[in-house]
Amino acid sequence: MKKLLYLFSFAAIVSSCTGNNDDGPSATEDFLIKKIVFNDGETTITSKISYNDHKITGTVDSDGTHTVVTYTGDLITKWESFFGNQVVERETFEYNAQGQLTTYTDIEFEDGYGEKFEYTHNSDGTISFDRFYGDANAQDTFEFSGRIYADKLEQYSTDPDLPTTTTTYVFDSKNNPFMNITGYGKIAFAAGQNLNYMNNIVEERYNGTLYNSSTFTYNSHDFPVTETETEEGETYTTKYFY
Repeated sequence: MKKLLYLFSFAAIVSSCTGNNDDGPSATEDFLIKKIVFNDGETTITSKISYNDHKITGTVDSDGTHTVVTYTGDLITKWESFFGNQVVERETFEYNAQGQLTTYTDIEFEDGYGEKFEYTHNSDGTISFDRFYGDANAQDTFEFSGRIYADKLEQYSTDPDLPTTTTTYVFDSKNNPFMNITGYGKIAFAAGQNLNYMNNIVEERYNGTLYNSSTFTYNSHDFPVTETETEEGETYTTKYFY
């Protein structure tokens, strides 16, 4: 999921409706991202995304990896990444009775590394979290806590030498390519970031300093078709197909 989110960044079998980046369904709620082409200046990776109705079932990437997504009802509960037949990463999502994400666990098997986030949903709409790390079997070493807002992320460390950090976000007023995926809004903030999954980040600042920025072009339904991102002097391009 992380690769797709941070292209996304949380695409598999070619969908029966491949579409292109200018055309698409007539209704906004029917748009689903079907293909992403990402270029970092040296390498191009194409991700094709498959669905069962609006539920994402997995992705197939041109770098030889693929993912399989599992739902329980309308909630995404597992996202596994494979290289060939080998599981290289497993992300799991646990929810409370209200369908709110309470625990996100990410295991990277190649490195034997694991991290876990435990969430508390606050009455003001923000989400507090504690982050733990460890290995593939247990993640019980506390690292830091934080709070997620609609437009910023705060992280607090118990280490006096590590100050509180704040990441702020500026958004456009257009549609996020992933907004119509069933269950995506429940997990879009997993591992941090922000609570706004309906729009697109155009500016990100870390403790007030500009960290990255993006410019988009859009189709007639206000979904992105191209993105040019600048991060720490590097430029990345992404094309979106529906």
